[in-house]
Amino acid sequence: MQFLKKALIVILGAFLSSMALPGYFSSITVWFGFGLFLFCIRREKIGKAVLFGFIYGITYFLFGFGWIVSAFVREIPNVFETMPPAVGFLIYILLCLFESLFFALYGLIFSVFRKKIAESNFLFVILSVITLLSTELLRAFGPMGFTGVRFSDTFYNHQGLLQLNSLIGPYGMLSIIVIVNSLFAIYLDKLSQKNINSSIKNVFCKNFMIFFLPIMIIYLSDSITASFLPPVYNEETDNVNIVAVQSMTPAKKKHYSSEEEFIDDFIITTESIYDHSESEIDLIVFPEAYFMYDVYSYGKTNEKISEFSEKHGVNLAVPSLAVIEDDYYNAVRFVTPHEGVSENFYGKMKLNPFTEFLPFEEIFGFLSFLRFARFLENGEEALIFNQSGLNIAFPICFEAFYPEVFEKFNNSGADTYIVVTNDGYFDNYTALIQHFSQLNFRAVENRSWILHVSNNGITSLIDPYGRVVKSIRPFTQQNGFFSIPVQKQEFTDTYSDYRTVFLISLCIIIVFFYVFLLVIK
Repeated sequence: MQFLKKALIVILGAFLSSMALPGYFSSITVWFGFGLFLFCIRREKIGKAVLFGFIYGITYFLFGFGWIVSAFVREIPNVFETMPPAVGFLIYILLCLFESLFFALYGLIFSVFRKKIAESNFLFVILSVITLLSTELLRAFGPMGFTGVRFSDTFYNHQGLLQLNSLIGPYGMLSIIVIVNSLFAIYLDKLSQKNINSSIKNVFCKNFMIFFLPIMIIYLSDSITASFLPPVYNEETDNVNIVAVQSMTPAKKKHYSSEEEFIDDFIITTESIYDHSESEIDLIVFPEAYFMYDVYSYGKTNEKISEFSEKHGVNLAVPSLAVIEDDYYNAVRFVTPHEGVSENFYGKMKLNPFTEFLPFEEIFGFLSFLRFARFLENGEEALIFNQSGLNIAFPICFEAFYPEVFEKFNNSGADTYIVVTNDGYFDNYTALIQHFSQLNFRAVENRSWILHVSNNGITSLIDPYGRVVKSIRPFTQQNGFFSIPVQKQEFTDTYSDYRTVFLISLCIIIVFFYVFLLVIK
Protein backbone atom coordinates (compact mmCIF):
# COMPACT_ATOMS: atom_id res chain seq x y z
CA MET A 1 0.00 0.00 0.00
CA GLN A 2 2.87 2.35 0.81
CA PHE A 3 4.35 1.60 -2.63
CA LEU A 4 1.07 2.38 -4.39
CA LYS A 5 0.72 5.68 -2.53
CA LYS A 6 4.23 6.74 -3.50
CA ALA A 7 3.70 5.65 -7.10
CA LEU A 8 0.60 7.84 -7.30
CA ILE A 9 2.52 10.76 -5.78
CA VAL A 10 5.28 10.26 -8.37
CA ILE A 11 2.72 10.25 -11.20
CA LEU A 12 1.16 13.42 -9.82
CA GLY A 13 4.60 15.04 -9.61
CA ALA A 14 5.42 14.13 -13.21
CA PHE A 15 2.08 15.49 -14.39
CA LEU A 16 2.65 18.79 -12.56
CA SER A 17 6.16 19.06 -14.03
CA SER A 18 4.90 18.50 -17.57
CA MET A 19 2.12 21.07 -17.16
CA ALA A 20 4.77 23.76 -16.65
CA LEU A 21 6.19 23.23 -20.15
CA PRO A 22 5.49 25.79 -22.91
CA GLY A 23 1.99 25.52 -24.31
CA TYR A 24 0.48 23.67 -21.35
CA PHE A 25 -0.78 25.10 -18.04
CA SER A 26 1.45 27.36 -15.97
CA SER A 27 5.08 27.68 -14.92
CA ILE A 28 4.02 27.67 -11.25
CA THR A 29 3.85 23.86 -11.15
CA VAL A 30 7.54 23.54 -12.05
CA TRP A 31 8.45 24.40 -8.45
CA PHE A 32 6.65 21.38 -6.95
CA GLY A 33 6.35 18.48 -9.38
CA PHE A 34 9.92 17.20 -9.22
CA GLY A 35 9.95 17.75 -5.46
CA LEU A 36 7.19 15.15 -5.04
CA PHE A 37 9.38 12.65 -6.88
CA LEU A 38 12.43 13.52 -4.75
CA PHE A 39 10.37 13.11 -1.60
CA CYS A 40 9.36 9.59 -2.68
CA ILE A 41 12.86 8.34 -3.51
CA ARG A 42 14.86 10.02 -0.75
CA ARG A 43 14.98 6.95 1.51
CA GLU A 44 14.26 4.20 -1.01
CA LYS A 45 16.61 1.38 -1.99
CA ILE A 46 17.92 0.96 -5.51
CA GLY A 47 15.11 -1.17 -6.94
CA LYS A 48 12.24 1.08 -5.92
CA ALA A 49 14.17 4.29 -6.66
CA VAL A 50 14.85 3.12 -10.23
CA LEU A 51 11.22 2.04 -10.67
CA PHE A 52 9.91 5.36 -9.33
CA GLY A 53 12.32 7.15 -11.66
CA PHE A 54 10.97 5.23 -14.61
CA ILE A 55 7.35 5.90 -13.58
CA TYR A 56 8.11 9.60 -13.24
CA GLY A 57 9.90 9.66 -16.59
CA ILE A 58 7.26 7.82 -18.62
CA THR A 59 4.48 9.99 -17.18
CA TYR A 60 6.42 13.20 -17.72
CA PHE A 61 7.34 12.44 -21.32
CA LEU A 62 3.95 11.01 -22.30
CA PHE A 63 2.48 14.40 -21.44
CA GLY A 64 5.55 16.43 -22.39
CA PHE A 65 5.80 14.90 -25.88
CA GLY A 66 2.03 14.83 -26.36
CA TRP A 67 2.30 17.53 -29.03
CA ILE A 68 3.98 15.14 -31.49
CA VAL A 69 1.28 12.45 -31.41
CA SER A 70 -0.77 13.91 -34.25
CA ALA A 71 2.35 14.17 -36.43
CA PHE A 72 3.27 10.50 -35.90
CA VAL A 73 -0.27 9.14 -36.03
CA ARG A 74 -1.83 11.23 -38.79
CA GLU A 75 0.39 13.65 -40.73
CA ILE A 76 3.54 11.58 -41.42
CA PRO A 77 1.65 8.35 -42.31
CA ASN A 78 -0.64 10.39 -44.57
CA VAL A 79 2.26 12.01 -46.44
CA PHE A 80 4.66 9.11 -46.89
CA GLU A 81 2.40 6.07 -46.59
CA THR A 82 5.31 4.04 -45.23
CA MET A 83 3.66 3.15 -41.92
CA PRO A 84 0.14 2.81 -40.50
CA PRO A 85 -1.03 5.17 -37.72
CA ALA A 86 -0.64 2.39 -35.12
CA VAL A 87 3.08 2.19 -35.91
CA GLY A 88 3.34 5.95 -35.55
CA PHE A 89 1.77 5.74 -32.10
CA LEU A 90 4.16 2.92 -31.20
CA ILE A 91 7.11 5.13 -32.21
CA TYR A 92 5.79 7.84 -29.87
CA ILE A 93 5.59 5.31 -27.01
CA LEU A 94 9.12 4.03 -27.74
CA LEU A 95 10.43 7.60 -27.72
CA CYS A 96 8.87 8.22 -24.30
CA LEU A 97 10.21 4.90 -22.99
CA PHE A 98 13.71 5.75 -24.18
CA GLU A 99 13.68 9.20 -22.61
CA SER A 100 12.28 7.72 -19.37
CA LEU A 101 15.46 5.71 -18.90
CA PHE A 102 17.28 8.90 -17.90
CA PHE A 103 14.98 9.40 -14.91
CA ALA A 104 15.40 5.72 -14.05
CA LEU A 105 19.14 6.39 -14.13
CA TYR A 106 18.50 9.37 -11.85
CA GLY A 107 16.84 7.05 -9.33
CA LEU A 108 19.76 4.64 -9.57
CA ILE A 109 22.44 7.27 -8.97
CA PHE A 110 20.45 8.89 -6.21
CA SER A 111 19.80 5.64 -4.33
CA VAL A 112 23.48 4.66 -4.41
CA PHE A 113 24.30 7.74 -2.31
CA ARG A 114 21.13 7.78 -0.19
CA LYS A 115 22.93 6.70 3.03
CA LYS A 116 25.50 9.45 2.74
CA ILE A 117 22.85 12.15 2.47
CA ALA A 118 20.30 10.63 4.86
CA GLU A 119 21.07 13.06 7.69
CA SER A 120 22.25 16.02 5.66
CA ASN A 121 19.68 18.22 3.97
CA PHE A 122 22.45 20.26 2.39
CA LEU A 123 23.98 17.20 0.71
CA PHE A 124 20.49 16.12 -0.36
CA VAL A 125 20.07 19.41 -2.24
CA ILE A 126 23.51 19.18 -3.80
CA LEU A 127 23.00 15.57 -4.89
CA SER A 128 19.58 16.41 -6.34
CA VAL A 129 21.10 19.11 -8.53
CA ILE A 130 24.25 17.24 -9.60
CA THR A 131 22.34 14.09 -10.49
CA LEU A 132 19.82 15.86 -12.70
CA LEU A 133 22.51 17.92 -14.44
CA SER A 134 24.42 14.70 -15.12
CA THR A 135 21.43 12.88 -16.58
CA GLU A 136 20.42 15.91 -18.64
CA LEU A 137 23.93 16.14 -20.08
CA LEU A 138 23.72 12.46 -21.01
CA ARG A 139 20.29 13.00 -22.55
CA ALA A 140 21.76 15.71 -24.79
CA PHE A 141 24.85 13.65 -25.71
CA GLY A 142 25.49 11.72 -28.89
CA PRO A 143 23.67 11.41 -32.22
CA MET A 144 20.33 10.76 -30.49
CA GLY A 145 20.77 13.56 -27.95
CA PHE A 146 17.86 15.94 -27.43
CA THR A 147 17.64 18.96 -25.15
CA GLY A 148 13.91 19.70 -25.41
CA VAL A 149 11.10 19.08 -22.89
CA ARG A 150 13.38 20.33 -20.11
CA PHE A 151 12.17 21.88 -16.83
CA SER A 152 13.91 25.18 -17.58
CA ASP A 153 11.87 25.61 -20.79
CA THR A 154 9.13 27.02 -18.57
CA PHE A 155 11.10 30.29 -18.28
CA TYR A 156 10.84 31.07 -22.00
CA ASN A 157 8.29 33.89 -21.57
CA HIS A 158 9.56 35.24 -18.22
CA GLN A 159 11.54 38.19 -19.53
CA GLY A 160 13.20 38.97 -16.21
CA LEU A 161 14.23 35.45 -15.21
CA LEU A 162 15.28 34.77 -18.78
CA GLN A 163 18.15 37.26 -18.48
CA LEU A 164 19.96 34.84 -16.18
CA ASN A 165 20.43 32.58 -19.19
CA SER A 166 23.16 34.91 -20.47
CA LEU A 167 25.06 34.42 -17.22
CA ILE A 168 24.43 30.83 -16.08
CA GLY A 169 22.96 29.17 -19.17
CA PRO A 170 20.11 26.64 -19.30
CA TYR A 171 21.81 24.26 -16.89
CA GLY A 172 22.18 27.02 -14.32
CA MET A 173 18.49 27.84 -14.69
CA LEU A 174 17.70 24.16 -14.38
CA SER A 175 19.70 24.10 -11.12
CA ILE A 176 17.51 26.85 -9.65
CA ILE A 177 14.40 24.77 -10.31
CA VAL A 178 15.90 21.63 -8.78
CA ILE A 179 17.08 23.49 -5.67
CA VAL A 180 13.57 24.78 -4.98
CA ASN A 181 12.09 21.33 -5.63
CA SER A 182 14.59 19.63 -3.33
CA LEU A 183 13.76 22.11 -0.58
CA PHE A 184 10.10 21.29 -1.10
CA ALA A 185 10.97 17.59 -0.78
CA ILE A 186 12.77 18.28 2.51
CA TYR A 187 9.72 20.13 3.75
CA LEU A 188 7.48 17.18 2.86
CA ASP A 189 9.91 14.79 4.52
CA LYS A 190 9.76 16.79 7.74
CA LEU A 191 5.97 16.75 7.67
CA SER A 192 5.92 13.00 7.10
CA GLN A 193 7.75 12.49 10.39
CA LYS A 194 4.86 14.08 12.31
CA ASN A 195 1.33 12.88 12.94
CA ILE A 196 -1.20 13.60 10.21
CA ASN A 197 -3.19 16.21 12.15
CA SER A 198 -0.07 18.19 12.91
CA SER A 199 1.01 17.93 9.28
CA ILE A 200 -2.28 19.29 7.95
CA LYS A 201 -2.19 22.11 10.45
CA ASN A 202 1.36 23.02 9.47
CA VAL A 203 0.59 22.96 5.75
CA PHE A 204 -2.48 25.16 5.91
CA CYS A 205 -1.49 27.42 8.80
CA LYS A 206 1.94 28.27 10.15
CA ASN A 207 4.11 27.03 7.27
CA PHE A 208 1.75 27.68 4.37
CA MET A 209 3.89 30.54 3.05
CA ILE A 210 7.26 28.84 3.41
CA PHE A 211 7.33 28.04 -0.29
CA PHE A 212 4.63 30.22 -1.76
CA LEU A 213 6.16 33.46 -0.48
CA PRO A 214 9.61 32.79 -2.00
CA ILE A 215 8.03 31.80 -5.29
CA MET A 216 5.96 34.97 -5.24
CA ILE A 217 9.17 36.92 -4.64
CA ILE A 218 10.81 35.19 -7.64
CA TYR A 219 7.92 36.14 -9.91
CA LEU A 220 7.87 39.67 -8.53
CA SER A 221 11.58 40.05 -9.23
CA ASP A 222 10.91 38.69 -12.72
CA SER A 223 8.39 41.47 -13.39
CA ILE A 224 10.55 44.20 -11.84
CA THR A 225 13.61 43.10 -13.79
CA ALA A 226 11.66 43.02 -17.05
CA SER A 227 10.70 46.66 -16.49
CA PHE A 228 14.40 47.63 -16.41
CA LEU A 229 15.16 46.22 -19.85
CA PRO A 230 16.14 48.83 -22.45
CA PRO A 231 13.90 49.84 -25.39
CA VAL A 232 13.56 47.34 -28.19
CA TYR A 233 14.90 49.62 -30.94
CA ASN A 234 17.61 52.27 -30.93
CA GLU A 235 16.44 55.07 -33.21
CA GLU A 236 20.01 55.84 -34.29
CA THR A 237 20.60 52.35 -35.70
CA ASP A 238 19.99 51.41 -39.33
CA ASN A 239 17.69 48.46 -39.92
CA VAL A 240 17.54 45.59 -42.38
CA ASN A 241 14.00 45.16 -43.69
CA ILE A 242 13.03 41.51 -44.06
CA VAL A 243 9.95 39.76 -45.40
CA ALA A 244 9.31 36.34 -43.85
CA VAL A 245 7.10 34.02 -45.89
CA GLN A 246 4.73 31.85 -43.85
CA SER A 247 3.58 29.71 -46.76
CA MET A 248 1.28 27.12 -45.10
CA THR A 249 2.20 24.60 -47.81
CA PRO A 250 0.74 21.18 -46.91
CA ALA A 251 3.43 18.55 -46.40
CA LYS A 252 1.89 16.21 -48.97
CA LYS A 253 1.78 18.93 -51.62
CA LYS A 254 5.38 19.86 -50.90
CA HIS A 255 6.63 16.31 -51.40
CA TYR A 256 4.63 15.50 -54.54
CA SER A 257 4.54 18.76 -56.52
CA SER A 258 6.32 19.18 -59.86
CA GLU A 259 8.94 21.82 -60.62
CA GLU A 260 6.35 23.86 -62.49
CA GLU A 261 4.03 23.85 -59.47
CA PHE A 262 6.85 24.98 -57.18
CA ILE A 263 7.71 27.82 -59.55
CA ASP A 264 4.05 28.89 -59.79
CA ASP A 265 3.78 29.04 -55.99
CA PHE A 266 7.00 31.05 -55.82
CA ILE A 267 5.73 33.57 -58.39
CA ILE A 268 2.34 33.97 -56.69
CA THR A 269 3.97 34.41 -53.26
CA THR A 270 6.60 36.92 -54.35
CA GLU A 271 4.17 38.99 -56.39
CA SER A 272 1.86 39.26 -53.38
CA ILE A 273 4.77 40.60 -51.32
CA TYR A 274 5.23 43.63 -53.57
CA ASP A 275 1.50 44.12 -53.95
CA HIS A 276 1.28 44.86 -50.21
CA SER A 277 4.66 46.47 -49.53
CA GLU A 278 5.08 50.22 -49.17
CA SER A 279 8.67 50.20 -47.89
CA GLU A 280 11.99 49.04 -49.25
CA ILE A 281 12.71 45.33 -48.84
CA ASP A 282 16.29 44.15 -48.33
CA LEU A 283 15.79 40.42 -47.89
CA ILE A 284 13.04 37.82 -48.41
CA VAL A 285 13.26 34.60 -46.39
CA PHE A 286 11.29 31.43 -47.09
CA PRO A 287 10.61 28.55 -44.64
CA GLU A 288 12.58 25.31 -44.47
CA ALA A 289 12.49 23.07 -47.57
CA TYR A 290 10.45 25.60 -49.52
CA PHE A 291 11.75 23.83 -52.62
CA MET A 292 12.08 20.04 -52.36
CA TYR A 293 14.92 19.90 -54.87
CA ASP A 294 18.19 21.70 -55.57
CA VAL A 295 17.28 25.14 -56.93
CA TYR A 296 20.87 25.65 -58.11
CA SER A 297 20.91 22.64 -60.44
CA TYR A 298 17.29 22.89 -61.66
CA GLY A 299 17.78 25.35 -64.52
CA LYS A 300 14.25 26.71 -64.85
CA THR A 301 13.88 27.32 -61.10
CA ASN A 302 17.33 28.90 -60.93
CA GLU A 303 16.43 31.23 -63.79
CA LYS A 304 13.08 32.33 -62.32
CA ILE A 305 14.50 33.00 -58.84
CA SER A 306 17.49 34.90 -60.24
CA GLU A 307 15.27 36.99 -62.51
CA PHE A 308 13.02 37.96 -59.61
CA SER A 309 16.02 38.95 -57.46
CA GLU A 310 17.49 41.07 -60.26
CA LYS A 311 14.16 42.70 -61.20
CA HIS A 312 13.42 43.92 -57.66
CA GLY A 313 16.99 44.39 -56.45
CA VAL A 314 16.33 42.17 -53.47
CA ASN A 315 18.26 39.34 -51.82
CA LEU A 316 16.62 36.00 -51.09
CA ALA A 317 17.31 33.21 -48.60
CA VAL A 318 15.87 30.09 -50.22
CA PRO A 319 15.79 26.82 -48.23
CA SER A 320 15.90 23.76 -50.46
CA LEU A 321 17.73 20.52 -50.91
CA ALA A 322 21.34 20.80 -52.05
CA VAL A 323 22.86 17.91 -54.00
CA ILE A 324 26.59 17.33 -54.34
CA GLU A 325 27.19 14.18 -56.39
CA ASP A 326 25.18 11.55 -54.47
CA ASP A 327 24.98 13.48 -51.18
CA TYR A 328 21.85 15.39 -50.19
CA TYR A 329 21.75 18.28 -47.70
CA ASN A 330 18.98 20.20 -45.95
CA ALA A 331 20.20 23.58 -47.09
CA VAL A 332 19.73 27.33 -47.43
CA ARG A 333 20.99 29.07 -50.57
CA PHE A 334 21.48 32.83 -50.90
CA VAL A 335 20.29 34.70 -54.01
CA THR A 336 21.57 38.15 -55.02
CA PRO A 337 20.61 40.47 -57.91
CA HIS A 338 24.10 40.39 -59.44
CA GLU A 339 25.09 36.75 -58.96
CA GLY A 340 21.77 34.92 -58.91
CA VAL A 341 21.54 31.64 -56.99
CA SER A 342 24.77 31.05 -55.11
CA GLU A 343 26.68 27.84 -55.62
CA ASN A 344 27.60 27.91 -51.93
CA PHE A 345 25.00 26.93 -49.33
CA TYR A 346 24.57 26.35 -45.63
CA GLY A 347 23.92 22.66 -44.94
CA LYS A 348 22.16 21.71 -41.72
CA MET A 349 24.82 20.53 -39.24
CA LYS A 350 22.59 18.90 -36.60
CA LEU A 351 20.26 16.45 -38.32
CA ASN A 352 17.16 14.87 -36.77
CA PRO A 353 17.72 11.20 -35.91
CA PHE A 354 15.62 8.63 -37.82
CA THR A 355 13.91 11.19 -40.06
CA GLU A 356 17.03 12.84 -41.57
CA PHE A 357 19.70 10.29 -40.70
CA LEU A 358 19.82 6.82 -39.15
CA PRO A 359 21.90 6.58 -35.94
CA PHE A 360 23.56 3.27 -35.06
CA GLU A 361 22.46 1.66 -38.30
CA GLU A 362 23.49 -1.82 -37.12
CA ILE A 363 20.95 -1.57 -34.29
CA PHE A 364 18.21 0.62 -35.74
CA GLY A 365 18.34 -0.43 -39.39
CA PHE A 366 14.78 -1.75 -39.17
CA LEU A 367 13.55 1.83 -38.49
CA SER A 368 14.79 3.20 -41.80
CA PHE A 369 11.17 3.52 -42.96
CA LEU A 370 10.85 6.55 -40.64
CA ARG A 371 12.88 8.74 -43.00
CA PHE A 372 10.89 11.52 -44.63
CA ALA A 373 12.09 11.45 -48.25
CA ARG A 374 15.70 10.31 -47.97
CA PHE A 375 18.54 10.34 -45.48
CA LEU A 376 20.78 13.41 -45.56
CA GLU A 377 24.39 14.37 -44.92
CA ASN A 378 25.58 16.72 -42.18
CA GLY A 379 26.77 20.13 -43.25
CA GLU A 380 30.32 20.83 -42.12
CA GLU A 381 30.62 24.63 -42.26
CA ALA A 382 28.75 27.27 -40.25
CA LEU A 383 28.33 29.42 -43.33
CA ILE A 384 26.97 32.94 -42.82
CA PHE A 385 25.60 35.52 -45.28
CA ASN A 386 26.18 39.26 -45.26
CA GLN A 387 23.18 41.54 -45.71
CA SER A 388 23.75 45.32 -45.61
CA GLY A 389 26.65 44.88 -43.18
CA LEU A 390 24.80 42.37 -41.00
CA ASN A 391 26.26 38.86 -40.78
CA ILE A 392 23.27 36.50 -40.74
CA ALA A 393 23.30 32.81 -39.86
CA PHE A 394 20.50 30.46 -40.93
CA PRO A 395 20.06 27.57 -38.48
CA ILE A 396 17.50 25.07 -39.72
CA CYS A 397 14.53 23.67 -37.79
CA PHE A 398 15.45 21.72 -34.62
CA GLU A 399 18.93 23.23 -34.57
CA ALA A 400 17.13 25.84 -32.45
CA PHE A 401 17.39 23.38 -29.55
CA TYR A 402 21.20 23.19 -29.59
CA PRO A 403 23.33 26.05 -28.18
CA GLU A 404 26.44 24.47 -29.69
CA VAL A 405 25.10 25.12 -33.19
CA PHE A 406 24.73 28.81 -32.41
CA GLU A 407 28.20 28.82 -30.87
CA LYS A 408 29.65 27.59 -34.17
CA PHE A 409 27.90 30.40 -35.99
CA ASN A 410 29.16 32.86 -33.40
CA ASN A 411 32.71 31.69 -34.04
CA SER A 412 32.13 32.36 -37.74
CA GLY A 413 31.16 35.96 -36.97
CA ALA A 414 27.36 35.82 -36.96
CA ASP A 415 25.56 38.94 -35.71
CA THR A 416 21.96 37.81 -36.20
CA TYR A 417 20.10 34.53 -36.68
CA ILE A 418 17.22 33.66 -38.96
CA VAL A 419 15.92 30.21 -38.11
CA VAL A 420 13.99 28.59 -40.96
CA THR A 421 11.72 25.69 -40.15
CA ASN A 422 8.87 23.67 -41.55
CA ASP A 423 6.63 22.49 -38.67
CA GLY A 424 4.22 21.49 -41.43
CA TYR A 425 3.54 18.18 -39.69
CA PHE A 426 2.15 19.88 -36.59
CA ASP A 427 -1.47 20.95 -36.34
CA ASN A 428 -1.57 22.25 -32.76
CA TYR A 429 -0.27 25.41 -31.11
CA THR A 430 1.49 23.50 -28.31
CA ALA A 431 3.80 21.89 -30.86
CA LEU A 432 4.63 25.27 -32.38
CA ILE A 433 5.35 26.96 -29.05
CA GLN A 434 7.46 24.01 -27.83
CA HIS A 435 9.71 24.57 -30.84
CA PHE A 436 9.62 28.35 -30.91
CA SER A 437 10.28 28.78 -27.17
CA GLN A 438 13.87 27.58 -27.58
CA LEU A 439 14.71 30.75 -29.47
CA ASN A 440 14.02 32.96 -26.45
CA PHE A 441 16.93 31.20 -24.75
CA ARG A 442 19.21 31.33 -27.80
CA ALA A 443 18.56 35.08 -28.19
CA VAL A 444 19.58 35.84 -24.60
CA GLU A 445 22.57 33.47 -24.70
CA ASN A 446 23.97 35.18 -27.78
CA ARG A 447 22.54 38.69 -27.17
CA SER A 448 21.38 38.60 -30.76
CA TRP A 449 18.21 39.20 -32.73
CA ILE A 450 16.52 36.03 -33.95
CA LEU A 451 13.87 35.82 -36.63
CA HIS A 452 11.90 32.57 -36.81
CA VAL A 453 10.45 31.83 -40.25
CA SER A 454 8.09 28.86 -40.27
CA ASN A 455 5.80 27.20 -42.80
CA ASN A 456 2.93 26.91 -40.28
CA GLY A 457 4.15 29.42 -37.67
CA ILE A 458 5.22 30.69 -35.26
CA THR A 459 6.84 33.30 -37.53
CA SER A 460 8.17 35.89 -35.14
CA LEU A 461 11.01 38.26 -34.26
CA ILE A 462 12.84 38.10 -30.90
CA ASP A 463 15.19 40.78 -29.59
CA PRO A 464 18.50 40.18 -27.73
CA TYR A 465 16.62 40.12 -24.39
CA GLY A 466 14.33 37.29 -25.43
CA ARG A 467 11.31 39.55 -26.00
CA VAL A 468 8.92 38.78 -28.82
CA VAL A 469 8.86 42.01 -30.83
CA LYS A 470 6.42 41.05 -33.57
CA SER A 471 4.59 37.92 -34.71
CA ILE A 472 2.18 36.92 -37.41
CA ARG A 473 -0.73 34.64 -36.67
CA PRO A 474 0.13 30.92 -36.95
CA PHE A 475 -1.73 28.55 -39.25
CA THR A 476 -2.38 31.32 -41.78
CA GLN A 477 -0.81 31.96 -45.16
CA GLN A 478 0.81 35.33 -44.61
CA ASN A 479 3.93 37.40 -45.22
CA GLY A 480 5.48 39.14 -42.23
CA PHE A 481 7.46 42.39 -42.44
CA PHE A 482 10.26 42.68 -39.86
CA SER A 483 13.14 45.08 -39.14
CA ILE A 484 16.43 43.99 -37.56
CA PRO A 485 19.03 46.56 -36.43
CA VAL A 486 22.39 46.34 -38.17
CA GLN A 487 24.29 47.00 -34.94
CA LYS A 488 24.75 43.92 -32.75
CA GLN A 489 23.80 44.17 -29.07
CA GLU A 490 27.01 43.88 -27.04
CA PHE A 491 26.39 42.45 -23.58
CA THR A 492 29.72 43.55 -22.11
CA ASP A 493 29.15 47.16 -23.16
CA THR A 494 25.60 47.53 -21.87
CA TYR A 495 25.17 48.78 -18.32
CA SER A 496 21.52 47.76 -18.22
CA ASP A 497 22.50 44.10 -18.75
CA TYR A 498 24.64 44.11 -15.63
CA ARG A 499 21.93 45.89 -13.67
CA THR A 500 19.28 43.45 -14.85
CA VAL A 501 21.22 40.29 -14.02
CA PHE A 502 22.39 41.72 -10.69
CA LEU A 503 18.85 42.63 -9.65
CA ILE A 504 17.30 39.26 -10.33
CA SER A 505 20.30 37.35 -8.96
CA LEU A 506 20.10 39.30 -5.72
CA CYS A 507 16.38 38.54 -5.39
CA ILE A 508 16.91 34.83 -5.95
CA ILE A 509 19.80 34.70 -3.46
CA ILE A 510 17.58 36.36 -0.84
CA VAL A 511 14.81 33.85 -1.57
CA PHE A 512 17.10 30.85 -1.21
CA PHE A 513 18.60 32.22 1.98
CA TYR A 514 15.10 32.70 3.37
CA VAL A 515 14.05 29.16 2.46
CA PHE A 516 17.20 27.62 3.93
CA LEU A 517 16.58 29.43 7.20
CA LEU A 518 12.98 28.25 7.45
CA VAL A 519 13.31 24.73 6.11
CA ILE A 520 16.85 23.46 6.68
CA LYS A 521 17.16 24.26 10.35
